[in-house]
Amino acid sequence: MLGEHKVTAIALSRIGAFALAATCWLGPPTAGRTYVSPVSSLSSCSVLQELVDLAQRRARIVVLVGTLRTSDEVLLAEDIALRLGAAVFGDITSGLRQRPCAVHYADQLLNSPFLSPENLQIEAVVHLGGPLCSARLNAFSKASAGARLHVRVAPGPVRMDQDHIVTHHLPCCLEALAQGLAEAGLEAATGPPAFWKRLSDAAGSVLERMLSPGEGACDGRLTEPFIAQTVSRLMCPGERLQISSSMPIRDLDFFAKPFNDSCM
Repeated sequence: MLGEHKVTAIALSRIGAFALAATCWLGPPTAGRTYVSPVSSLSSCSVLQELVDLAQRRARIVVLVGTLRTSDEVLLAEDIALRLGAAVFGDITSGLRQRPCAVHYADQLLNSPFLSPENLQIEAVVHLGGPLCSARLNAFSKASAGARLHVRVAPGPVRMDQDHIVTHHLPCCLEALAQGLAEAGLEAATGPPAFWKRLSDAAGSVLERMLSPGEGACDGRLTEPFIAQTVSRLMCPGERLQISSSMPIRDLDFFAKPFNDSCM
């Protein structure tokens, strides 16, 4: 495995004058934590207004996305995140890894102690979709237990909170949440938070150089990470790829590249 600390260190070093944009993510948090019982509809749930209030003042919100069942759910999850102005950490099973709204190479970036939930002072975490496969995203979720809100959105009343960190459980579909945010007047952003976009781009540039045959750590060899990255880059959105277990899925999980139509 390539040196993740090195990738993150180089990526962080490239943000330079961009430090002002990081202020939103690295400043002091808003204290407090709230718990409410599960509700049957958004109209009777105060958590929706709390999320709207946080989004309107551009609070530090992270959306974690697990397994999504359909392409419609992928688009709805993207819409929710953009309306919240949130950083999106998509699991490999989410279908969001290649979407422009996502924080790309999140697993590598979150390996840095500088990007821990404690340092970022996350104010709200919203978990959409099924469970997360990524151990690092799961660890990030658990480490965010001090967030003011930790919202778990699921279409059924079953509580999926084995770590006891969820403060709000919303038993609703993604369409209902997206509609609720839209009706509350939240406009969708055009992309991820600038701080995370800059880090994603820097990390991608470093990985591209390190994985290319004949350069960086590859030393002229054709490697599995390079193949995984190339395949993910050439796939069109909506296409399916059958992946074997063990290292192939891990390589794709770590090195999948955002879709680039200029490569087709």
